[in-house]
This record gives sequence, C-alpha cells and structure tokens, in this order.
Amino acid sequence: MVIILKNNKAFIHIPKTGGSSVSAVLAKMLGKQGVVPKDGEDRSGWQLRLHCGHMHGSYAEAIKYLRKHEPFAVVRHPMDRAVSFYTASMREPKKNGVSPASLRLRHAAIQCGSFKEFVRWIAGGAAKDYPLFRPMWDYLSLNGEQRVHNVLRFERLQDEWMHYARKNLGMLNPPRLPRKNTSEHDDYRSYYDTETVELLRELWPEDWERLGYAVPALV
Repeated sequence: MVIILKNNKAFIHIPKTGGSSVSAVLAKMLGKQGVVPKDGEDRSGWQLRLHCGHMHGSYAEAIKYLRKHEPFAVVRHPMDRAVSFYTASMREPKKNGVSPASLRLRHAAIQCGSFKEFVRWIAGGAAKDYPLFRPMWDYLSLNGEQRVHNVLRFERLQDEWMHYARKNLGMLNPPRLPRKNTSEHDDYRSYYDTETVELLRELWPEDWERLGYAVPALV
C-alpha cells in the first residue's frame, strides 16, 4: 500500500492489475514523502521503499496504517489477470532482485508448461500457497463488505487514472501511466477454453460477481 499524506489517499496495490505503473507515478509525486515503516524488513528496490507494510497488502491488512486515508485500487478482468500471471511467471527473471518466491513460481509455471495446466495448478490448491493469487475482492473488502470504493478499471486505466488524479490527487495535468512490469502476450481470450473459464469462475467467484465481470466470447 502507498500512503499519500498530502491528499489523505492510499493506493491498495493488487498484483497484476497495473499497480506498478500507478506506483511509478506516485513515487515521482511523493519524492521523500513516502511512508516506510520501521518494521525491520528488507526495503531494497524503489517499490518496497515506497510501500507501507506489505507491498501487496489487502485493505484488511493495511487498515492499521490508513487512519483517515481514503483507499483506491485497480482491478482487471479475471481472465486477463490470470494470463498475465502466467506470462510473467514464464518470463526470464532479471539477474538481480528476484525473490525466492518468484523463482519458485517460475519453476512451477515451467513445470506446468501450458496455460491450461497452469490454471489447473492454481485451482488445485496453489492459490492457498501463493498469496498473489488471492481474489481481487479480498483486497477490497473486510468481513465480506466492500471497503475500497474508488476502483479504477485496468481496461480503461489511462482515462480513469487521469480523472481520478485530477479530482483526488490535485494533479492539474496528470502524467500518463508508464508501462511497468508488463509481460507481452496475445489476446487473453485466445488462451481459454470452456474448462479453463469454469476453473477461474470457481476460483475467484467474487471477482466475477461483485466486480461485475462477464465471460467474453472466446477467440
């Protein structure tokens, strides 16, 4: 989570939703204002130094830091998000700064081979072992109730970011979001068949129902 003291806002960083792009703009905006708790954790790397508490902390986990800060977040179509997890996991890691968890995830993705097997692996229990695979709803809610109401959509993120930044962050001319931590892949719909769609619907039911996502026509 990124605390924005001046505007009493906080960014809840949900994995694989464009959060690194938002964080990059916030890092320039905040300068040395970013809150870094004295928790003894390794804070190497610009993102870890910027974030307060766990980088991908949910609303429930970040609530002790929030005080009067109004949170916002970005969500993404569950099918697109799952493909992004897969392609990012298969990507050759950088020489420096790769966590043991990321290396384990890459090894597991390589062992799976295909995207279908990757989804089967997540749905078969891996989601419990890797917090990154939590439903987006978990990041936005507390005791089943939505607590993060300022939610931007990845599908139209540039436009929604511009509107949010002008209205809530005091930016007259907000910078466009840069591409950060991206993975190249084909149209996400081309990765799916009926089975993989149903597996995701069963794995992340709240993301479909509560966030209003529907299954598109497959290609």
